[in-house]
Amino acid sequence: KNAFVDNEATYGGGLYSHVSQSSLRDNAFLQNSAVFDGSGYGGAAYFHQSQSTLTNTLVARNRATSLGGGFYVSTESDLRLVHTTLVGLNGDDLLAPNEGDDTGLYVASGSVALTNTILVGHARGVYVSGVSTATLRATLLGAGSWANHVDWEGAGTLVHSGDVRGDPAFRPRPCRGGEAQVQLSHLPEVLDRATSLSTSGTHDRGGHRASSRTPQLGGPLNDHPSSGG
Repeated sequence: KNAFVDNEATYGGGLYSHVSQSSLRDNAFLQNSAVFDGSGYGGAAYFHQSQSTLTNTLVARNRATSLGGGFYVSTESDLRLVHTTLVGLNGDDLLAPNEGDDTGLYVASGSVALTNTILVGHARGVYVSGVSTATLRATLLGAGSWANHVDWEGAGTLVHSGDVRGDPAFRPRPCRGGEAQVQLSHLPEVLDRATSLSTSGTHDRGGHRASSRTPQLGGPLNDHPSSGG
């Protein structure tokens, strides 16, 4: 398990993937910034001409001054996200109005497939450009104070199925050093029923095996690593 916390760069505050093939599992991207020298793309991660699969991933409170507060996908990259929790700034003053972009996933060029996702608290959840594709299957979209201002937009192709809207049931969890991090305590029982996530052992709705005993949307945030290594 790895945590990328409080990093800063122009491209990919936490991770920059350049012309590569990668498979990443059990990672957290927390409070990273793509803000260097007045511009920045991909607060959590930037994927350039890459083929990557990320499984069980938490992406929370990252920011970019240009585009893609969470993940930025460019140059015909192919990205697969399984069990992902994407949490925006949710009105936090870390990013003042007009200062930058709070998009959870910005697909500038390429294709992205998301299965079992929590997508909450963003100014814009997903943006897909005219030459790109995003496919979302089984997504929890925030409601109330956790609602995205816009769930998705752009001239590209976006296909979604199995959406559920509700409270993600986050709770603060103390970390070493007294800081707090976002954790998923549970999904309300009504959402479990609505998304059919408690029907077949440890297999989730998308047919992928969850790492925890209870199938769920998003990444398993219980016991994810604390900041500070």
